[in-house]
Amino acid sequence: MPWHNYYISCDYLKVKPKYQNNFSAFVPISNGCNNFCPYCVVPFTRGPLICRNHNEILKETKDVVQKGFREVWLLGQNVNRYRSKSKIKNQKSKIINFAKLLRMINDIPGDFSIRFTSPHPADFTDELINTMAKCKKFANYLNLPV
Repeated sequence: MPWHNYYISCDYLKVKPKYQNNFSAFVPISNGCNNFCPYCVVPFTRGPLICRNHNEILKETKDVVQKGFREVWLLGQNVNRYRSKSKIKNQKSKIINFAKLLRMINDIPGDFSIRFTSPHPADFTDELINTMAKCKKFANYLNLPV
């Protein structure tokens, strides 16, 4: 991977967003992709999958909910491949996957709905499907490229 793509990917996740309205807030959770599908240019233009720390995502989500946003869109080229490490003192690292992240966001107090784009069909797990069904804030909407 060219060095400049790595820095573009990392910088993208640190950009403070400007919101066009006060209804939908777009929260980036990852950038890039590792799949190399024959029809897709993303791995070549954005580099490998880089996931944002779950604590940063939760903080940004809490901030936009407190500002009155009614919809939180989680963004990434392959959101359901999301992974973040959670370190607890004197314990083994725990992996926060996309289903766990959705549950954590669902537990944030406030009146808002959760949406996401773009998932990869191959990475839809039973855990993710069950989480989507059980999360009360998850919108009755699924953007699934097939």
